[in-house]
Amino acid sequence: MNINKLSSFLFGTVILLYFGCNEDEHITNNPPIKESFWQKLDNAPKVSTNCFLAKGNNIFAGTVSGLYSSSDSGFIWRKLGVGELSTAPILDLISNADKMFLGSGIRKGLYYSSNNGISWNLTNNGLPNSAPIKLFQKDNLLFVGMADSGVYRSTDNGITWLSTGSTIAGTMVRDFTLSNENIFVATFLNGVFVSSDDGEHWVSSMNGITNYLCQCIIADGKTIFVGTRYGGFRSNDGGQTWSNSFSGIPSDNISDLIANDSYWFAGCDSGIYLSSDKGNKWISISYGLPELSPVYEMCLFYDYIYIYVALNGIWRCNIDSLSDNI
Repeated sequence: MNINKLSSFLFGTVILLYFGCNEDEHITNNPPIKESFWQKLDNAPKVSTNCFLAKGNNIFAGTVSGLYSSSDSGFIWRKLGVGELSTAPILDLISNADKMFLGSGIRKGLYYSSNNGISWNLTNNGLPNSAPIKLFQKDNLLFVGMADSGVYRSTDNGITWLSTGSTIAGTMVRDFTLSNENIFVATFLNGVFVSSDDGEHWVSSMNGITNYLCQCIIADGKTIFVGTRYGGFRSNDGGQTWSNSFSGIPSDNISDLIANDSYWFAGCDSGIYLSSDKGNKWISISYGLPELSPVYEMCLFYDYIYIYVALNGIWRCNIDSLSDNI
């Protein structure tokens, strides 16, 4: 989710997407995939998509104006009738145990559903008057990142929430990841924080990161990659030090990062990139997508990756097809 989406719900306005494409001297000449395997889902929601969730045989898309779901791999979508949420911006979705949780652009707008998204109930006991924009789980703990109030934690599956360490209070939380049991948080304006005690305390993790406008973060063991408004940074030592000594991805807006067992994917203003070595080298896999179109959100669903391409809807690609042609 890009910064314009955040400012929209903070001021109660319609979400507007900023997009562009920057060139960077560090981009390598790696060839794109040899032919396009991207497929546009013509019946997908026509409005901007903020988040995805894959759950069972369903894929959910949270948009700037409500929630949609598909039970046939994205070919037919239906809008879920969720009362006041039917036109609200849906900012994040997560599945935990028998519940789905939804963060909306509504202040204190954290909801849960026990019937696969058909109906929703508020679950904001203890949350501040802010918008919940990012959800995360670790074992039996749930975390919610707020638009301007830091991180809150629940130990009872979302019934009640308490603020976590004071160091992170007041921050705009954009993303979470787990690295060897340490929780990392990417914040916009305040950089990266890490907690080794499940959120009781947070410390800054910015040794080598020169951009505090952090938007997304991913990890595998001690290798961590954070995407910022102007490029990415990588750590090989569990966040003790960071550098931008990698190749193939431009120094523009990195909006989303996801991974499967083999690849890391990065959604950027200049398209979508793939890494097979935990972020050391990246190649463009945008061939066949609309030119100059940012990729803002991504989701893995069975053997496919689903992406939202700004102003051009939802697309998907078979990951095995990618591996045969890069």
